[in-house]
Amino acid sequence: MVGTALSFDSNFFIQAATWAVSDTAIYSNSIVELCLALFHLTAPLHLSIPLFVTWKKVVNGGEPRLRGCIGTLEARFLISGFRDYALTSALRDRRFPPIQAKELPYLECTVSILTDYETALHYLDWEIGKHGIIIEFTDPEFNSKRSATYLPEVAAHEGWTKMETIDSLMRKAGYNGTITESLRKRVRLTRYQSTLFTMHYSEYAAYVRTTRGAAPSVAGAKPGNY
Repeated sequence: MVGTALSFDSNFFIQAATWAVSDTAIYSNSIVELCLALFHLTAPLHLSIPLFVTWKKVVNGGEPRLRGCIGTLEARFLISGFRDYALTSALRDRRFPPIQAKELPYLECTVSILTDYETALHYLDWEIGKHGIIIEFTDPEFNSKRSATYLPEVAAHEGWTKMETIDSLMRKAGYNGTITESLRKRVRLTRYQSTLFTMHYSEYAAYVRTTRGAAPSVAGAKPGNY
């Protein structure tokens, strides 16, 4: 897959992300509205590109904790892709319960725009903190194909070495057997880079208050000074 160079408006955050609520009908309608109104890109809106949407929860000023992350390595139209994966990652990440309206004031959302796909020479041919990686390999026990990916920030955040990252990714792919150096060397690795845009709910609420004269109101969310 060929990487694409993008130029983004400096004011582009995640204003196009609507905040997760239990009422999916309200949520879906709001996402469509915000995506159309607030997706300020200097690149064409019809551009197709891979992307991931990540939700994290921040409580008492602590480290943001993952609440959902789903995306696609295949190219999607920016508007529809963002809309779909903002919903999916908030409500359908099977690792977590669906995000509830009461969590709104504590949420932050990040969209990762994936670019610059390259085929690596070997499983260590990438840089921690710079590259996301996709691995593909054959499970020697079941002769089945397995694959998985980590975004560029994962290895650095976890403090992993390259080998630890590869081993963790093989487990993420569903491989439960012994990980040997021979198996690592048979991994096919694709590396990529990403551009991140993050916004906390308080920033989103301030934006809506400025543009509409009132803070956002969503069923189930407690009003407050965000």
